[in-house]
Amino acid sequence: MEILRYVFLVFHLFGFAALMGGVFFQLRAKDPVAGSYMLTSAVVQLVTGAGLIWTRTTLDLGVVDAKMGVKSIAAAAVVAVAWK
Repeated sequence: MEILRYVFLVFHLFGFAALMGGVFFQLRAKDPVAGSYMLTSAVVQLVTGAGLIWTRTTLDLGVVDAKMGVKSIAAAAVVAVAWK
């Protein structure tokens, strides 16, 4: 289960890197538009974040529910903005 948590963490970081790469790409573009890569990386962030919460709960590691709720809402907002 610990290995699964690290796999979720690596993919979560890849999703964040893809989101930031898309943001920097859009800053340089004359006509910024959210591409499919932004939506894909936002969904990866949401799914892997939920997976991280699940693995921490399963392993009886500390999880602050309010903090995770705010992060989940923020991730859902990013998905909604990327969805257009």
